[in-house]
Amino acid sequence: MKIAITGAVGPLGLRLAEELTAAGHELRGPDDGVDGLDTDAVTAWCHGMDRIVHLPDVARSRQNPEPDTNAEADSRILDTALKGTWNVLCAARDAGIGQVVQVSDVAIYAGYDDEYILSEDMVALPDTSAEQQAIHLAEGVAHEFARERPGSVLTLRLGRLVDAAALPADAAFDRDWLDLTDATAAIRRGLDLETYDHPSHWGLYNLVADTPFCRFALRIRQGRFAFSPTVDFRAWWPEQQETRARKDTP
Repeated sequence: MKIAITGAVGPLGLRLAEELTAAGHELRGPDDGVDGLDTDAVTAWCHGMDRIVHLPDVARSRQNPEPDTNAEADSRILDTALKGTWNVLCAARDAGIGQVVQVSDVAIYAGYDDEYILSEDMVALPDTSAEQQAIHLAEGVAHEFARERPGSVLTLRLGRLVDAAALPADAAFDRDWLDLTDATAAIRRGLDLETYDHPSHWGLYNLVADTPFCRFALRIRQGRFAFSPTVDFRAWWPEQQETRARKDTP
């Protein structure tokens, strides 16, 4: 397939590009990139492609806990997420591209208390940061395009991306972790799908590591997607860290 990658150039985009190239796909991006706010550039970037993977251009607010008081920066985040997503989906529609895989973020469930088991059927409750609002609103744009062309958009809400192979042994466990290898594998699996589970017109799936501490129902493991993450971060589970701490205590 001919696949264009739009959006952020980061560990996920670079790893995905390597894997898609190795699998024999013809790739456009992400190294030389495209400005999502440039309508003509996005149209040219997507022309002739079979699939698009659209990565988020916003930083996770939980990785930047201090509020950003720069109104100009917040405006840029919102513009990039909303207009960038709209431009990509318009270009895909006009070029007759069969599917756009939109990478989103489970951080938009921030408003739920810890005891909730979360699923795609529950309304997202993002906080008021520009980052989370941008992610949430970009999903809304994708949903409307999927209503117009059922099956044309797959939105994957990914957990906090980490590379387990490079994770320090004393890192504090996060139940929303997702290993990069599982993230790229899920995207590659999604590129092969033509229909989705409920809602059937818009593919919407949450994905984090499958651990006993997971707060997501992980519908992605069943049905048409049938994808299960392989990295469970067992060495970082709280009881493992407590055991290790006791052994290290003189």
